[in-house]
Amino acid sequence: MVSEHINPTGCEASIFFLLNEKNREGEASILSELFSFCFLSMSSSSNIASAIPMFSGELYHIWAVKMRFYLRSQGLWNVVVTDSDPPPLNANPTIAQMKAHEEEKLKKDKAITCLHSGLADHIFTKIMNLETPKQVWYKLQIEFEGSNRVKAVKLLAFKREFELMKMKDNESIKDYSGRLMDVVNQMRLLGNTFEDHKVVENL
Repeated sequence: MVSEHINPTGCEASIFFLLNEKNREGEASILSELFSFCFLSMSSSSNIASAIPMFSGELYHIWAVKMRFYLRSQGLWNVVVTDSDPPPLNANPTIAQMKAHEEEKLKKDKAITCLHSGLADHIFTKIMNLETPKQVWYKLQIEFEGSNRVKAVKLLAFKREFELMKMKDNESIKDYSGRLMDVVNQMRLLGNTFEDHKVVENL
């Protein structure tokens, strides 16, 4: 019988809960299954950091796109956007329900860990007091991208630059189209859906 004085967290909490509540339903089998689940969860978490995009204060827009897709690939982007917690478990949860609930509870911590790991130290100190991934994302967005008004001003400037852009003497088509696409991509990073045919019209 597990001591009532132990106060476990995370995967251990699931194990102790199950032993205390269902100690007549085959503890050895249940323990084996839960320990396997916990081990796999920890193993997958330890392999996450290798591909996290890094941000050191420059090219925020590019980093934000990379990080958004990285978090999506890990199933974590939704908690950044919604900042929601999973509903509480029912009175008598099954093993599958306990596993699913534990995974959902960990998503916020995993998401904020990914964000922390993708920031240089001098950027990290700007957000280290924030508690949720949504707060971190919004703070970085305001700091390095600007408010909606600032973004609109930047977008207008890029549109004007694109409209006035002309091919220089002795400039190749390749170099000119490269300059055009640099401006177009800056607009796209700001959220503008710039269509390719407009680029062709400007060549």
